[in-house]
Amino acid sequence: MGVEVERGESIRTWEHPGLRRISRWRWGHASGSECVHVEVGVLPDGRWYAERGGVARAYPDEGDARAVAGNLMADREGWREVPAVLGPDQQPKEPGWVRRGGEWFREVS
Repeated sequence: MGVEVERGESIRTWEHPGLRRISRWRWGHASGSECVHVEVGVLPDGRWYAERGGVARAYPDEGDARAVAGNLMADREGWREVPAVLGPDQQPKEPGWVRRGGEWFREVS
């Protein structure tokens, strides 16, 4: 069984300047009213967080945060990984992404 969401410390990500988003997933169309994101990242103090819809909790390690992210996505199918961070040019900051139409996809080697 995965890590329980409620176990982590409730945080407001906007109160942690310098956090780094590492992974992000989206459900629904990017411009749709029902678009939802789940993300995992690391806080400046080294703790990890999982967030869905603006509600975030901090965990001691990456494994816990990723397990919680999986739990947060378990209620619906169709989640898709999207770039964790886009730069000012709207290009992914990390390599390995290709744009097809209006969507970003992981490059297949």
